[in-house]
Amino acid sequence: AKKKNIKTVLIPHGAYHPNVLRKNTLLKILFIFIESLIFKNLYLVQAFNKEDLKHLKKTFKKNKISIIPIPIVIKKETKKRNLHKAGKYFSYLGRYDIHTKGIDLLIKAYKKVPKDLRIPIILHGVDCKNGTKKDVVKLVKNENLENIIEVHGAIYGKKKDNFLSKSFMGVFLSRNDGFPIAVMEHFAKNKACLISKEATIWKMTKKNNLGLVTDLEIK
Repeated sequence: AKKKNIKTVLIPHGAYHPNVLRKNTLLKILFIFIESLIFKNLYLVQAFNKEDLKHLKKTFKKNKISIIPIPIVIKKETKKRNLHKAGKYFSYLGRYDIHTKGIDLLIKAYKKVPKDLRIPIILHGVDCKNGTKKDVVKLVKNENLENIIEVHGAIYGKKKDNFLSKSFMGVFLSRNDGFPIAVMEHFAKNKACLISKEATIWKMTKKNNLGLVTDLEIK
Protein backbone atom coordinates (compact mmCIF):
# COMPACT_ATOMS: atom_id res chain seq x y z
CA ALA A 1 0.00 0.00 0.00
CA LYS A 2 2.83 2.39 0.86
CA LYS A 3 4.65 1.70 -2.41
CA LYS A 4 1.48 2.46 -4.37
CA ASN A 5 0.87 5.62 -2.29
CA ILE A 6 -2.42 4.20 -1.01
CA LYS A 7 -3.59 6.08 2.05
CA THR A 8 -6.55 3.88 3.07
CA VAL A 9 -6.71 0.11 3.11
CA LEU A 10 -9.80 -1.82 4.18
CA ILE A 11 -9.24 -5.28 5.64
CA PRO A 12 -12.77 -6.74 5.89
CA HIS A 13 -11.71 -9.98 7.61
CA GLY A 14 -14.80 -11.87 6.45
CA ALA A 15 -17.16 -9.15 7.71
CA TYR A 16 -19.31 -9.18 4.54
CA HIS A 17 -20.13 -12.88 4.68
CA PRO A 18 -23.89 -13.60 5.06
CA ASN A 19 -23.27 -15.48 8.33
CA VAL A 20 -21.71 -12.37 9.85
CA LEU A 21 -24.26 -9.95 8.38
CA ARG A 22 -27.13 -11.80 10.09
CA LYS A 23 -26.18 -10.15 13.39
CA ASN A 24 -27.57 -6.59 13.71
CA THR A 25 -28.72 -6.84 10.08
CA LEU A 26 -30.46 -3.45 9.71
CA LEU A 27 -27.57 -1.57 11.30
CA LYS A 28 -25.07 -3.34 9.04
CA ILE A 29 -27.13 -2.61 5.90
CA LEU A 30 -26.96 1.08 6.81
CA PHE A 31 -23.22 0.92 7.45
CA ILE A 32 -22.55 -0.94 4.20
CA PHE A 33 -24.51 1.68 2.24
CA ILE A 34 -22.44 4.46 3.84
CA GLU A 35 -19.22 2.51 3.24
CA SER A 36 -20.03 1.97 -0.42
CA LEU A 37 -20.19 5.78 -0.81
CA ILE A 38 -17.21 6.66 1.38
CA PHE A 39 -14.94 3.98 -0.08
CA LYS A 40 -15.82 4.69 -3.70
CA ASN A 41 -12.17 5.23 -4.62
CA LEU A 42 -10.71 2.79 -2.14
CA TYR A 43 -8.12 0.24 -3.20
CA LEU A 44 -9.69 -2.71 -1.40
CA VAL A 45 -7.46 -5.28 0.23
CA GLN A 46 -7.62 -8.10 1.49
CA ALA A 47 -9.96 -10.85 0.40
CA PHE A 48 -8.88 -14.14 1.96
CA ASN A 49 -10.19 -16.49 -0.71
CA LYS A 50 -12.58 -16.72 -3.67
CA GLU A 51 -15.63 -17.00 -1.43
CA ASP A 52 -14.66 -13.83 0.45
CA LEU A 53 -14.04 -12.08 -2.88
CA LYS A 54 -17.55 -13.02 -4.08
CA HIS A 55 -19.23 -11.42 -1.04
CA LEU A 56 -17.08 -8.28 -1.20
CA LYS A 57 -17.88 -7.65 -4.86
CA LYS A 58 -21.58 -7.32 -4.03
CA THR A 59 -20.87 -4.15 -2.04
CA PHE A 60 -17.69 -2.76 -3.58
CA LYS A 61 -18.56 -3.15 -7.25
CA LYS A 62 -16.21 -0.47 -8.61
CA ASN A 63 -13.22 -1.12 -6.39
CA LYS A 64 -10.18 -3.15 -7.18
CA ILE A 65 -10.21 -6.19 -4.90
CA SER A 66 -7.21 -8.44 -4.48
CA ILE A 67 -6.97 -11.84 -2.85
CA ILE A 68 -4.02 -11.37 -0.53
CA PRO A 69 -3.62 -14.26 1.91
CA ILE A 70 -2.66 -13.70 5.52
CA PRO A 71 1.07 -14.32 6.14
CA ILE A 72 0.57 -17.75 7.70
CA VAL A 73 1.53 -20.80 5.67
CA ILE A 74 -1.05 -23.59 5.83
CA LYS A 75 -0.28 -26.88 4.10
CA LYS A 76 -3.07 -29.13 2.93
CA GLU A 77 -3.25 -32.15 5.23
CA THR A 78 -2.98 -35.29 3.09
CA LYS A 79 -2.86 -37.88 5.85
CA LYS A 80 -4.69 -38.33 9.12
CA ARG A 81 -3.06 -36.89 12.21
CA ASN A 82 -2.08 -39.19 15.05
CA LEU A 83 -4.24 -37.43 17.63
CA HIS A 84 -2.89 -39.57 20.48
CA LYS A 85 0.44 -37.80 20.02
CA ALA A 86 -1.05 -34.43 19.24
CA GLY A 87 -1.04 -32.79 22.66
CA LYS A 88 -2.22 -32.58 26.23
CA TYR A 89 -5.18 -30.20 26.16
CA PHE A 90 -7.78 -28.42 24.04
CA SER A 91 -6.83 -24.80 23.39
CA TYR A 92 -8.68 -21.53 22.86
CA LEU A 93 -7.17 -18.18 21.86
CA GLY A 94 -9.10 -14.96 21.37
CA ARG A 95 -11.14 -12.33 23.11
CA TYR A 96 -13.53 -13.31 25.88
CA ASP A 97 -16.62 -12.28 23.92
CA ILE A 98 -18.68 -15.04 25.50
CA HIS A 99 -21.75 -15.02 23.24
CA THR A 100 -20.11 -14.32 19.87
CA LYS A 101 -17.25 -16.78 20.44
CA GLY A 102 -19.56 -19.42 21.94
CA ILE A 103 -17.48 -19.83 25.09
CA ASP A 104 -20.64 -20.59 27.09
CA LEU A 105 -21.53 -23.34 24.59
CA LEU A 106 -18.07 -24.84 24.92
CA ILE A 107 -18.33 -24.98 28.71
CA LYS A 108 -21.86 -26.46 28.69
CA ALA A 109 -20.90 -29.02 26.04
CA TYR A 110 -17.86 -30.16 28.02
CA LYS A 111 -20.08 -30.72 31.04
CA LYS A 112 -21.72 -33.55 29.00
CA VAL A 113 -18.44 -35.26 28.14
CA PRO A 114 -17.86 -38.35 30.35
CA LYS A 115 -15.24 -37.62 33.01
CA ASP A 116 -12.94 -40.44 31.91
CA LEU A 117 -12.72 -38.93 28.39
CA ARG A 118 -11.95 -35.36 29.44
CA ILE A 119 -8.60 -33.68 28.98
CA PRO A 120 -8.03 -30.09 30.15
CA ILE A 121 -9.31 -27.11 28.17
CA ILE A 122 -6.99 -24.11 28.48
CA LEU A 123 -8.23 -20.68 27.43
CA HIS A 124 -6.03 -17.64 26.83
CA GLY A 125 -7.78 -14.40 25.97
CA VAL A 126 -8.30 -10.67 26.36
CA ASP A 127 -11.16 -8.85 28.05
CA CYS A 128 -13.67 -6.98 25.88
CA LYS A 129 -16.93 -5.08 26.37
CA ASN A 130 -18.94 -8.31 25.95
CA GLY A 131 -16.97 -10.47 28.37
CA THR A 132 -13.97 -10.67 30.65
CA LYS A 133 -11.75 -13.33 32.16
CA LYS A 134 -13.75 -13.03 35.41
CA ASP A 135 -17.00 -13.70 33.53
CA VAL A 136 -15.59 -16.88 31.98
CA VAL A 137 -14.20 -18.05 35.34
CA LYS A 138 -17.71 -17.60 36.79
CA LEU A 139 -19.26 -19.73 34.00
CA VAL A 140 -16.71 -22.48 34.62
CA LYS A 141 -17.39 -22.37 38.36
CA ASN A 142 -21.17 -22.57 37.83
CA GLU A 143 -20.68 -25.85 35.93
CA ASN A 144 -18.21 -27.21 38.53
CA LEU A 145 -15.48 -27.59 35.91
CA GLU A 146 -12.69 -25.64 37.64
CA ASN A 147 -10.55 -28.79 37.84
CA ILE A 148 -10.57 -29.34 34.05
CA ILE A 149 -11.02 -25.88 32.42
CA GLU A 150 -8.32 -23.23 32.97
CA VAL A 151 -8.91 -19.56 32.16
CA HIS A 152 -5.90 -17.28 31.65
CA GLY A 153 -4.98 -13.88 30.22
CA ALA A 154 -3.51 -13.13 26.80
CA ILE A 155 -0.19 -14.61 25.66
CA TYR A 156 2.11 -13.59 22.81
CA GLY A 157 5.31 -14.55 21.01
CA LYS A 158 7.18 -17.63 22.20
CA LYS A 159 4.68 -18.31 24.99
CA LYS A 160 1.88 -18.52 22.44
CA ASP A 161 3.98 -20.73 20.13
CA ASN A 162 4.66 -23.09 23.01
CA PHE A 163 0.98 -23.13 23.99
CA LEU A 164 -0.09 -24.03 20.45
CA SER A 165 2.63 -26.66 20.03
CA LYS A 166 1.38 -28.63 23.04
CA SER A 167 -2.30 -28.40 22.10
CA PHE A 168 -4.35 -31.47 21.20
CA MET A 169 -6.86 -29.41 19.17
CA GLY A 170 -8.23 -25.86 19.01
CA VAL A 171 -11.88 -25.38 20.00
CA PHE A 172 -13.92 -22.50 18.53
CA LEU A 173 -17.71 -22.81 18.78
CA SER A 174 -18.46 -19.30 17.47
CA ARG A 175 -22.03 -18.17 17.01
CA ASN A 176 -20.93 -15.46 14.60
CA ASP A 177 -17.42 -15.07 13.24
CA GLY A 178 -15.36 -14.04 10.23
CA PHE A 179 -11.91 -15.50 9.57
CA PRO A 180 -10.47 -16.05 13.06
CA ILE A 181 -6.70 -15.53 13.03
CA ALA A 182 -6.37 -17.86 16.04
CA VAL A 183 -7.76 -20.72 13.93
CA MET A 184 -5.20 -19.95 11.21
CA GLU A 185 -2.43 -19.98 13.81
CA HIS A 186 -3.52 -23.45 14.97
CA PHE A 187 -3.50 -24.71 11.38
CA ALA A 188 -0.02 -23.26 10.85
CA LYS A 189 1.19 -25.34 13.81
CA ASN A 190 -0.40 -28.43 12.19
CA LYS A 191 -3.13 -28.50 14.86
CA ALA A 192 -6.68 -29.45 13.99
CA CYS A 193 -9.58 -27.26 15.12
CA LEU A 194 -13.16 -27.96 16.07
CA ILE A 195 -15.17 -25.06 14.64
CA SER A 196 -18.82 -24.24 14.05
CA LYS A 197 -20.55 -23.62 10.73
CA GLU A 198 -21.17 -20.08 11.94
CA ALA A 199 -17.50 -19.27 11.34
CA THR A 200 -17.03 -18.29 7.70
CA ILE A 201 -13.83 -20.33 7.55
CA TRP A 202 -15.64 -23.68 7.92
CA LYS A 203 -15.74 -24.60 4.21
CA MET A 204 -12.00 -24.10 3.85
CA THR A 205 -11.46 -26.18 6.98
CA LYS A 206 -13.57 -29.07 5.70
CA LYS A 207 -12.27 -28.98 2.12
CA ASN A 208 -8.63 -29.13 3.22
CA ASN A 209 -9.15 -31.67 6.02
CA LEU A 210 -7.86 -29.19 8.61
CA GLY A 211 -10.31 -29.98 11.38
CA LEU A 212 -13.85 -30.87 12.43
CA VAL A 213 -17.00 -28.86 11.69
CA THR A 214 -20.07 -28.94 13.94
CA ASP A 215 -23.46 -27.32 14.39
CA LEU A 216 -24.19 -25.53 17.66
CA GLU A 217 -26.62 -28.00 19.19
CA ILE A 218 -25.31 -29.28 22.50
CA LYS A 219 -25.74 -33.06 22.49
